[in-house]
Amino acid sequence: MAEAFLSALLENLNSLIQRKIGSLLGVEKQMEKFSSTLSTMRSVLEDAEERQLGDQAIKDWLKKLSDVSSELDDILDDCETEAFRLEYQGQEHHRWTQRLDQIANERMKFHLREVVGERRSQIRQSRQTSSIITQPRVYGREEDKERIVGNEILGNVVSITLSNCRNCSELPPFGELTSLRDLSISGMNFVRYIDNESHDGDLRRGFECLESLNIADLPNLERFSRQEGKELFPSLRSLSSKKCPKLTLLGPGFASLETLYVEDSPNFEFSGRKGKEIFPCLSTLYAKNCEKLTLVGQVFPCLQSLHIDDLPNLELSMHHGKEMFPCLSRLHAKNCRKLTLRGHGFACLESLHIEDLPNLELSMQDGKEMFPCLSRLYVGKCPKLALPVLGLIKDLQVYESNELVLNSISNLPGLTQLRISDNANMTSFPECMLRNLTSLQSLTIDRLPNLEELPTDMLIGLSALEALDISFCNELKCLPEGIFRGSALLKRISLKGCRKMKLLPESFRGLTMLQSLEIIDCSELEGFPTGLNNLISLKLLTMLGLEMYTSGRNGWGYVLRAVHKLVALPGALQHLPSLESIRVSYFLGLASLPDWLGNLATLKELCVEGCPDLASIPSSIKNLTNLRKLTIESCPKLEKRFENEAGEDWQKIAHIPEVYIGPSGLTSLLCAFKWWSSVAK
Repeated sequence: MAEAFLSALLENLNSLIQRKIGSLLGVEKQMEKFSSTLSTMRSVLEDAEERQLGDQAIKDWLKKLSDVSSELDDILDDCETEAFRLEYQGQEHHRWTQRLDQIANERMKFHLREVVGERRSQIRQSRQTSSIITQPRVYGREEDKERIVGNEILGNVVSITLSNCRNCSELPPFGELTSLRDLSISGMNFVRYIDNESHDGDLRRGFECLESLNIADLPNLERFSRQEGKELFPSLRSLSSKKCPKLTLLGPGFASLETLYVEDSPNFEFSGRKGKEIFPCLSTLYAKNCEKLTLVGQVFPCLQSLHIDDLPNLELSMHHGKEMFPCLSRLHAKNCRKLTLRGHGFACLESLHIEDLPNLELSMQDGKEMFPCLSRLYVGKCPKLALPVLGLIKDLQVYESNELVLNSISNLPGLTQLRISDNANMTSFPECMLRNLTSLQSLTIDRLPNLEELPTDMLIGLSALEALDISFCNELKCLPEGIFRGSALLKRISLKGCRKMKLLPESFRGLTMLQSLEIIDCSELEGFPTGLNNLISLKLLTMLGLEMYTSGRNGWGYVLRAVHKLVALPGALQHLPSLESIRVSYFLGLASLPDWLGNLATLKELCVEGCPDLASIPSSIKNLTNLRKLTIESCPKLEKRFENEAGEDWQKIAHIPEVYIGPSGLTSLLCAFKWWSSVAK
C-alpha cells in the first residue's frame, strides 16, 4: 500500500515538474530534489515492507515516511492550486526538505536492498495479503449498500468531477443525487448515455436539480438520455460539450438552459420543429467545428451572444419571416463558407466580428435595415464585402482586407476608433480612404510590413483625431511632409518597430496639443526637427532601443537586444518647455547625459535603463528642483558612482525624494541575464 501511494505521489510530483509549476513558483530545484529522494526510497520500499514484521525500527521508519508523504501530497496540491497566484511559501519547502532528508538518511542504517524488475514481482507474489481489489464485484452489508444508493451518505453532494475512467461503460446513478448541482465528466471511452438504468431495467429519474454539466472527450457518447425526448435536465442552466464526435441531437428538454458551448462535435445538431423555440432561455451559444450544424428554421428568442467558428454547412434561415435572433447583441462568425447575412434583421446587434467568410456580401440597403444599433465591427478575410453606410459604428478593426473594404471605410461617418492591420500586400493606402471621418479620435496602422508611404493629406479632415499609432511597418522610411497639417487636437503619437524610418516631418513641430510621444525600435531614426519649443503640451517622452517582435494577431513583445545606435540624446529635446517625464532605455552607445538636461525645469521623473556604457550624469541635474523621481536601472558604471549613497556623484542627486539605482526591478532575473549576455556578445 505504501508503495502504491508513494508511486502516485511521485507521479504527481513529476507531472508538476514537467508542467513547469516549480519554475513558476520559484521552487523548481526543491521539487527536483524531492523527486530524486522519493525515487531512491521507492527502490528500497519493497524490501522494507517485507522486513517490517520482524523489525520494529523499520516499521517506525515506514510510519514516518507515510506521514511525511501525506503532508507532502497536501503541499503538492497547494502548489497546483496556487500556481497562478505566486504565493507559495518557501519556508515550508525548507522544513519538509529537512524532514524528508532526515527520513531518507535513516534508511541507511537498516541496510535495505534496492529491488527492481523480477525481484519486485516475486516479493509481491510472496505476500499473504493485499490492498488491491481484484474481484469484479464488491460484496458487503446490504444495509450499507442501501444507505449509499438511498443517498443517506451522498445526499448532500453538490459537485462531482469524474475524469479518465477510460474503461467504464456506464455512469453511476448520479441522477438520484438530489442535491447535485455541478457535474463534470471527461475521458471515458465507452459511455454512450449520461443517464442510467435501475437494477430492474427502468430508467432512473432525471437530474432534477443539476444546473451545470461539462462533458469532454467522450468518443462514444450518442445521446444524453437512452429514452429519446425525455426531459433529463429540467433545471440545467449551463452545458459544455467538447470532443464528443458521436453526439447527435440536442432538442427539447432544456427549457432552463442559458449557456451552451459545443466544440469538436461533427455530428451535433439541434432537433425540433422549424420555427419552434427549443431553447426559450438560451442567452449564449458557442459552436465550433460542428460540421452538420445549420440552425435552419430555429428560433432563439433570448439569445444575446452567438459565436460560430468552423461550421462549413452553417446557414441562417428564417421560418415564415420569423426572426431567429430578435435579441442578439453580439455575433462572432468565422470560417463559415456558406454563411450570408442577407435577408435577416439584427435590430439589437451592437458588436459584429466577421472573419474568413468568402461569400459574405452586404448591400447599402441591407446595411441600413440590418444593423441599426451596431457600434463595433471587426472585419477580416471577407473578399466580397464592401461596407454599407453604417452611421452608428464607433469602432472598426480591419485586417487582411482588400480594397473593397478599405475604400468603403468612408461610409462610416460616426467612426471614433479605426485599426488597419495585418496586410502584407498593401504598399500604400487608397486615396480618400479616411474621407468623411470627422469624428475619428484614434487611428492605428499595424503590421503592414510592405507599406512604403502614406498620403500627404491622409490626416487632413480628421479634425477630432487625438491618437496616432504606427507599428511594424518595416518599409516605411518617413512620414510625408505636411502630414500633420490640420491635426490640431493630436495628443498622442506612438511609433514602434518602424526600423527604416529616418525622419520626422517639419510639420511635427506644429503639434501644440501633443502630450505624449513614444518611439520604440526605430533604429534608423536620426533625430527630431528643430523648433520643438512649439510643443508646449508635450509632457511624456519615451525612447526605447530594444528590438520588438510581433506575436499572434495583436500581441507584441521585446527581444532583449538593443538595435539603436544612439550615442547622445538629440539636442532638439532641450527646447521642450513642458516636459515632465523622460524614459530612455537600452541604448548601448549612450555614454553620458547632456548638460542641457538641467534646463528642463518642469521635469518631474527621469528613468534611464539598460545603458551599460553610461558612466556619468551632469552636475546640472542639481538644477532640476521639480524632479521627484530618478530611476537608473541596469547601468553598472553608474551604480558604482552612487554605491551606498556615498559615491562620488551622490551629491548631484541628494535633493531628489525618490531614487533607485541598481538592477532592473521590472524584469525577471532570467530576462536580465539574457540582456547582459547580449551586451557581452
